[in-house]
Amino acid sequence: MKETKHIMELIQHAGPRYNIFPFKKKYYYVDVEGLTPNDWDNVMKPMKNIAPDYRVSELEDGTYSWIYVKIDEDNKIFMVVKCSDCIQVGTKHLNMVASIQKKYGKEIYFIAAGEMKKEENKISINSHSGTYMRDLGYKYQKKALAIVKDLLNKNGVEVIIDYSLYGYVNDECFPITSETMKGLLVNNVVLHRFHNQIDSTICQQYIDYLDNQNEDPKLHDISSNDT
Repeated sequence: MKETKHIMELIQHAGPRYNIFPFKKKYYYVDVEGLTPNDWDNVMKPMKNIAPDYRVSELEDGTYSWIYVKIDEDNKIFMVVKCSDCIQVGTKHLNMVASIQKKYGKEIYFIAAGEMKKEENKISINSHSGTYMRDLGYKYQKKALAIVKDLLNKNGVEVIIDYSLYGYVNDECFPITSETMKGLLVNNVVLHRFHNQIDSTICQQYIDYLDNQNEDPKLHDISSNDT
């Protein structure tokens, strides 16, 4: 674990979209820039494409990230990954997009993304994705969630759209523990420790700036009839 004495030394090399989080009255930044392909294989959680049957009823109960994309006229992907902590190293929507790009090697057209909670035959979905959904507006999100609800409703489960501002992947649902921290370090993730919250806020602002410079998947027109 690295003690970050000079905030600018870190933010000049900060990768976008990774978390800063509090733990035991200190603040930490998750740095994955140095991970090797083998490290990523250990960090990444199993991701499952449930299209075209959308059998969410067969998934284990729990909390998931999901993303719905199109890679060509006849091939849509609805990928889910089960979340085990609120830091989400390897289970973010950008990791899911990277996994799809690696497997298919094609241009991706984004449709929707969010979180999902499964309890027996009841599914709740939202549009919580700071990476892809945050800037698309309520009208787009509402229509996209309606499309996803129709897809998942085909398998005898009750699907509820959750419009609340509070998501399912947070430190209340998944408290950060010493085991969480150890799990990151075992997989060679570097944790930078800040002296105070002000430094961590400056770093997060810079990461958000870098995030806006990245090229995201193209947006698919959900007003068309082939979604």
